[in-house]
Amino acid sequence: MLEAREEVEHEILWELNSGNTSVWHENWTGIGPLYHVLPQEFNINEKLQEVEELRNGDTWDELTLDQNFPADISDHIRHNVSFHHTTEELDTPQWMPTTTGKFYVNSAWRIMRQRATHNPELCNLWTKVLPFKIFFFLWRLWKMKIPTDDLWRRNGYIIVSKCWCCSPPKEDSYQYLFLKSETVNRVWKSFLQLAGIIINMVQVHQVVRAWWSEPCCPKLKPLFQATPAIITWELWKRRNKMKHGGAVSEKRSAEELSGNCPMQAGSNATLMEHLKGTQVLVLMVTT
Repeated sequence: MLEAREEVEHEILWELNSGNTSVWHENWTGIGPLYHVLPQEFNINEKLQEVEELRNGDTWDELTLDQNFPADISDHIRHNVSFHHTTEELDTPQWMPTTTGKFYVNSAWRIMRQRATHNPELCNLWTKVLPFKIFFFLWRLWKMKIPTDDLWRRNGYIIVSKCWCCSPPKEDSYQYLFLKSETVNRVWKSFLQLAGIIINMVQVHQVVRAWWSEPCCPKLKPLFQATPAIITWELWKRRNKMKHGGAVSEKRSAEELSGNCPMQAGSNATLMEHLKGTQVLVLMVTT
C-alpha cells in the first residue's frame, strides 16, 4: 500500500472548505503537492501548516501568498483555486481519474498496472464457443506454465520424470506431452490433414500458430482458433487421468477428441470441403 501511495497520491485533489488541508504535502492547487513542485533551492516556510492560514475572510491573503510562494505559484492560486464553502466543513478529497470524483479500485488499477506490449497472438486464445476453463488452460499452455516435470525442474525441484501416457515411459516434458509422443503426434497429424494444413511439426507454439494463421473464410475462423485448444485440453485430461489411476485407451481418447473438435475424425475430406454449404458449427465441450 505504501508503494502504491507514491503513485496514486498525486491523483487526489483536495476541495477546499474550511482549509484544513496541508499547504505543502497535499494537492490542493491542481498542480501537485507543493513540496514536490517547488524548486529544491526554494526556502519553504515550515511554520505554515494549513491552507486556512493563507486565507483572509472569503479571499486569499495577498501578502502571505507573495511571501511564501514564487510569483507563478501565487498567481496560479489567486486565479485558479478557490474555497467552495466558508463553513467549518472539512476539506474533501476528489479522485481525479473519475468524472464523479469518487474513488474506484479499477481506476487505481489502471494507473498502477504495467501494460505489456500488445501481442496480437494472444487475441487468438479467446473464442466465444468454448468454456472459460479451456481458454485459461490454453493461456497457461501458451505461457508454458503447465506443470509438467520439466517445469518443476526449472523451478529447482529434483524429481524422477515419467510420462504416464507412454509404454515404456519416457520423460514427462512440455514438448513431449503435447507434440512429440507417438500418440499425440498421430492425433495432430490426423486433424491437420482434415483441415488441409501442411506443416513440419517442431514446437507446440508453431503448430498452434499454424491453426490460427491458416487462411479461411471469417465464419470458419473460430473453428480454427478453437481446435488446438480442444486437442491440447483433451490430451491434458488424458494425461492426468492416467497419472492418477484412470485408464484411458487410445481409441477412447480419439473418440473424445472427435466428439469435441469441429470436424469428424473419420472424414477424409479437408475441413473446407466437409463444411461446404453448412452452418458454422458451435463447439460444445462437456463440463
